[in-house]
Amino acid sequence: PSAIPGRAPEELFVPAIIPISVRELLELGRAPFFPFPSPTFNPIHPPPPDI
Repeated sequence: PSAIPGRAPEELFVPAIIPISVRELLELGRAPFFPFPSPTFNPIHPPPPDI
């Protein structure tokens, strides 16, 4: 694909980074670099066990 004028090089990497983040989030159950954490998401500690 050709480069789009006015686009920063960093933007080209976003489509590649997002799927990796989601994939690791699903596989590892957590992703410290996930751009927008959910209300139950904690990048340091796993969610408490449901008792």
